[in-house]
Amino acid sequence: MKTQTLLLSLLFSLHVLPAQAVQLVDAPRNNPALAARVQLAVDHFDILQAYPDRSFQGARPFTRYELADALQRSISYLARAHQVSAQVDVQSAAMFQAYLKPSGDIPRRHWAAPAVQQSMAFGLLSGGMDLRFHGGLKVSRYQLAQSAFQLLSWLQIRPVQLSAGASPRDLPAGHWASEAVQELVQAGILELDARGRFAGERPATRYELAETLVKTLEQIEIVARRQRLQPKAVVPLPGPLLRPRFDGRKPPFAYQGQP
Repeated sequence: MKTQTLLLSLLFSLHVLPAQAVQLVDAPRNNPALAARVQLAVDHFDILQAYPDRSFQGARPFTRYELADALQRSISYLARAHQVSAQVDVQSAAMFQAYLKPSGDIPRRHWAAPAVQQSMAFGLLSGGMDLRFHGGLKVSRYQLAQSAFQLLSWLQIRPVQLSAGASPRDLPAGHWASEAVQELVQAGILELDARGRFAGERPATRYELAETLVKTLEQIEIVARRQRLQPKAVVPLPGPLLRPRFDGRKPPFAYQGQP
């Protein structure tokens, strides 16, 4: 715990918020660490936005469209800060066209369409072989874990393990998100409840989205200070046609060859 506290203090000291930082009216003042990460998500990394009334509404669940937007913003930050290429290849761009209406379910002028395209191209999100993205569905904690883990995997980074042996009591054996959950829990990116449960089927909140992606980007920053980030080539393939389900038996949206 002492090592983790020192690491977090070092990370926060390296971030400088802009002079015109948004003062959130509903920041979680009873949790300073969470409040700090939410502020970093909004002002430093620019991966999430406050509402016009300067509220964050962190307890609210979010959709797959919103997750795609946050992931695209994370990639944009890495492109600005560490010259990571965010160029979508021709094959991925052509495949994404099939997910647009009328063959798919994404409106051609949808505000999140560019974010979905980029997230799918780099293997952070996926759609089914039925050409449906299901962007309006709420994101579960399992799905959030998988996308954060895929962001690290895309950059060929293994998360720094801060605690050994931590394993959720409610994670089914052979679960499709098992590796992601266990790696991120042991890295301190994701947390268990007081009973040691992950509650992966529960819809994730905007607070959890902010905290998870900020912690993930902090781990990436550690690696980027030692070496150049090297994204791996990803060939996105649509997964099998599956009804959306969150019981852990099969991923509702997955690429072929992925767990």
